[in-house]
Amino acid sequence: MLDRRDEPDEADDGRRTTVNLVAAIVCLLLLGAGLFLVESMDRARKAQNCFEAGRRNCAALSTP
Repeated sequence: MLDRRDEPDEADDGRRTTVNLVAAIVCLLLLGAGLFLVESMDRARKAQNCFEAGRRNCAALSTP
């Protein structure tokens, strides 16, 4: 026979859904932070290569 503790109830389902949503949000935040770090490291690498080549105008120009 099934014990009462083995049956899922509404509170468990709601808590599980909340935990899954929080985990998905944390994963998305980690992914965004990783992409930001990769992009900033790429910009720094390009600037460093420019400086090492002896160029003086290595600043990124912003276009309107």
